[in-house]
Amino acid sequence: MLSGLAMMVGMAGGVFGQAPVSLAVESYGWRSTLMGISLVGALIAVCAWLTVRDRPIGKPAARGLFAGLKPVLREPQNWLNAVAGLGATGPLLGFGALWGVPYLQTALSLERPEAAALASLVLVGWGVGAPSFGWVSDRLNRRREPFQVGIVICTVSLTTLIWQLPESKIAVGALCFLVGLGGSACIVNFAFAKGHNPPERSATAIGFINGIVTGAGALFQPAIGAVLDWMWDGTLREGARVYDAGDYRPALSLMLIGLVIAWFTARKLREPSG
Repeated sequence: MLSGLAMMVGMAGGVFGQAPVSLAVESYGWRSTLMGISLVGALIAVCAWLTVRDRPIGKPAARGLFAGLKPVLREPQNWLNAVAGLGATGPLLGFGALWGVPYLQTALSLERPEAAALASLVLVGWGVGAPSFGWVSDRLNRRREPFQVGIVICTVSLTTLIWQLPESKIAVGALCFLVGLGGSACIVNFAFAKGHNPPERSATAIGFINGIVTGAGALFQPAIGAVLDWMWDGTLREGARVYDAGDYRPALSLMLIGLVIAWFTARKLREPSG
């Protein structure tokens, strides 16, 4: 649950990075907007430096990066956990963080700020769902079932957005929220990482899982772009390639494949003891 609360605060930054930043760029230009974001980031860094303290607990960590990483990489459960988390995170980083905005602009003929506001609801759902799934998982003392339920919610919602997109903006917003809500169940990946590894290697394991999970962006964002380029009919507008809604559907369906793989991989995950 604590991991979920931290994720919720992080998602708030993602929400402000969508429609509010889009509006700020239109009003003040991208240079001034990025300068303002940089100043806020510097302020947060100073606050963290002044307040965050290390309080080591338990055995000392293994010396050297590879000394701690090797046993983590030798644990099959860590790889299953990483693959499941990568597939479940795809809709957040592939749709919510990049391709959702141009897709909604094209499919619903929306202006960019309005499409960004709808897409940002994926991040809102993620922020609400992460602590919620964490709380449910803690109360049930189960990890796998909440994770699989979240994947199903995300898959059904994303499938509807891609292949049966409603005309109602309210319905689209609700579906975007549910995509994020369901995908946020991957917060239990970090509980899996902690439970599948001894305490002295838990931080390394969590770092490994987080690296693979956030790698979903590096995988799905360019892969979706590659399919779009393959589907492109040659239309240009002001020098930029133009795609229609029909081009987006098979490209965005790559995330559905990732979710299906995540669900089946999650079935192989062992419930941590304790």
